[in-house]
Amino acid sequence: MKEKLKLILENAIEEEEYFSRLYKELASLQTNLLIKKKLLELSNQEKMHKEKLESLDFVKLGAKVIPGVLDSIKINTDVSNTPKAEFYNIELMFKFAITQEALAKTSYKKLAEAFDDKSAKNLFLTLFKEEEMHEHLLIEQLNKFRSELNNEL
Repeated sequence: MKEKLKLILENAIEEEEYFSRLYKELASLQTNLLIKKKLLELSNQEKMHKEKLESLDFVKLGAKVIPGVLDSIKINTDVSNTPKAEFYNIELMFKFAITQEALAKTSYKKLAEAFDDKSAKNLFLTLFKEEEMHEHLLIEQLNKFRSELNNEL
């Protein structure tokens, strides 16, 4: 159980780092300053998520896991290996990020359910809520991007 938790959290740390870089890169491609600002905020928030996860003591936390709950959490190691070259346009980057935020949200919710320990549960519920906000923000920014694109045509 402790090993599974360690793998889940190590993967989450890699994904938070990946998305911090992706949002920063996506921001650099924006001409709209408001969209750029929102993406840079997302980049910083993902960096903070990574730092929160890195500060966890996997061994102590592993001892607090409710048996069997982690089995429902899928570890997707492919995400952080996705080359940015696959995104030949900004809209694809947004869509990919939205999908991945939804998956991260689900994983953090399942992690919260895996603990009776109040501090662990609260940490993962906070990450769940923040990923949910990221998902909605990205959808909003994608719609703004599309609107600007349509106005240019």
